[in-house]
Amino acid sequence: MFYNQILYYFWKNFTKTLPKSIPVSRINYTILIRQDRQKKNRTFPVVLRVYLNQKLKYIPLGFDVMEKDWKQEADQKVKRSDPAHYRKNQIISNYLERASQIQNDHFDKELSMDEFIKLMKLERYNSQSFYDYVEQRIPKLKNELSEATIQSYYKHLSKMKRFRPELNLSDITENFIEDYKSYMINELKNEPITWNKSLEFIRKNLNAAEKDGKYIKNPFKNIQIKNPVGKFDPLSFDEVKKLQELLKSGNLDKSQTKALIPFLFSCYTAVRIGDMVETIKFKNLVRKDGILFLDYIQKKNKKPAIVPLIKQAEDLLPEKGLPEQLIFRMFEPQYTNRLLKKILKKAIETKGRKISFHSGRKTCSNLLHSMGVPDEIRMKIVGDTKKVLNDHYTQLDLPLLSQAMNKIQENL
Repeated sequence: MFYNQILYYFWKNFTKTLPKSIPVSRINYTILIRQDRQKKNRTFPVVLRVYLNQKLKYIPLGFDVMEKDWKQEADQKVKRSDPAHYRKNQIISNYLERASQIQNDHFDKELSMDEFIKLMKLERYNSQSFYDYVEQRIPKLKNELSEATIQSYYKHLSKMKRFRPELNLSDITENFIEDYKSYMINELKNEPITWNKSLEFIRKNLNAAEKDGKYIKNPFKNIQIKNPVGKFDPLSFDEVKKLQELLKSGNLDKSQTKALIPFLFSCYTAVRIGDMVETIKFKNLVRKDGILFLDYIQKKNKKPAIVPLIKQAEDLLPEKGLPEQLIFRMFEPQYTNRLLKKILKKAIETKGRKISFHSGRKTCSNLLHSMGVPDEIRMKIVGDTKKVLNDHYTQLDLPLLSQAMNKIQENL
């Protein structure tokens, strides 16, 4: 009893000197998919789930995933089976980093849910970092650029950060550009088409920064960037037929089959890999007068393309899906190209040749040209201007020039 009286005395007198409350904001957050918000195309929105001061809030990250493409557990990431996993995981990483920074900055301060959300959405307008500026731009360009181009933006940033981890806008001078170019050529062994694209990426974003009033002295006003033609080779009729036979043989595993089917479809239709992974959906398949057409707007140049599907292309189509569902479920471009290299070696001679998924588009244009198809018709199918067709996609195949367009199906 005496012991309890002592405790009571100390509690009554000493607790008066303590502050009535300690301003600590307990922020709990995680990334997850909203399984209660399934969309018509069977995807789920990815959100940042925040619990703060006994309040719950879901902050959307601006993209959706299929349930099978999501790793919840400890990873909270999008699987490689999602074609856009690189970009989506980059967004997830950015949100988690920002939430962690806010938590560290306010560990001993009061913070309301509304204040937390404002800080999460606060853009770093005062930052002079080139990387910050580009990362702020990318979400705004979502409707203007293809998924493949957006992914390339993140890869350009990653490569630049390896060269210069911290980079302000004012640091990008003519000397920096020359040093970076030398780094890409001598250390990374990049091809001209690769390092020119990297420089073009920097120039585009500096031009945008200049328009936004964030950048004054643009060094590219005195530097020219070439647009070298890609060195990817097309396939011949015989080579396409050998790939068809390989597909039918059943000697490919599931991953290889998944890569070869859309590649052959591109050989028959000239569809870019960017449109394969993002644009062409079942709603773009239109049948008129008994002929099935692929009618779509290309993501890269916003030009329409109308492609009559030959039997070989139609046979590659999966079972009909929902109108907004992509026709092909594909791997990311880099992984697809790695698989294609292994596949092609099984069927055709590849030594000394450079073949990628883009070779499918060049193959289609080349075969059409070989049979004397007028440029005007090829333009509607390939969806490019006459100059681009002749400069980039055509290689003469003299023995086939006399063949007529209506025999393309028999030749395959």
